[in-house]
Amino acid sequence: MLEINNWNLNPNREWFVKLEIVDTTKVKVSLFLTLNDAQSLTNTIAIGTSEEDISSSGTAVILTAEDVGIFPIFYFNDQEEFHLKIIGTSSDSSILHQVKPFVDLPEIADSMYKDATLVHRKAAMEINKHTHTSIFRDLKIAKHYPNLVLGNVIQLNSSRLSENKTTVLEERTISGNKNFLVDSIITREYIDFIR
Repeated sequence: MLEINNWNLNPNREWFVKLEIVDTTKVKVSLFLTLNDAQSLTNTIAIGTSEEDISSSGTAVILTAEDVGIFPIFYFNDQEEFHLKIIGTSSDSSILHQVKPFVDLPEIADSMYKDATLVHRKAAMEINKHTHTSIFRDLKIAKHYPNLVLGNVIQLNSSRLSENKTTVLEERTISGNKNFLVDSIITREYIDFIR
């Protein structure tokens, strides 16, 4: 089957690409904006023919815009001198492919994400969700520590378990009476998924 194994098309958008064998070893490529145009072979945006015989390693195709071309065709990456790379065999018949944009993300409509600081925070949060997790510990301390502040880094040591953990203070509750106070704390330990 004729396949597109690389593309370097700018504008970076959805394209419909018709591939067909010509001269038994070359591939003719036609570029369309819509599926309807590709099926009816109308409003061709650009055309090109493979520079070399089709092979398992792929052959480059450089497109030339047609007169009807609403979009001028450029390289998405100027360091790569091809628009498409095609692989297949000379016995393959014509085929229609749909090429998607390199990045297919929804438009950011929420104004909150248009603030640069918030965008960085949101991105860091999304990355963190996939790189580490948290372990929470609920601990009762038999003493009151008046200087504890949320966000403090706390070192937890256990000689019985032979563990030494670095945690962050997330919550604190003070209980008792005027003569005897104790602290209950919740700490968070970050664990990397990748070790």
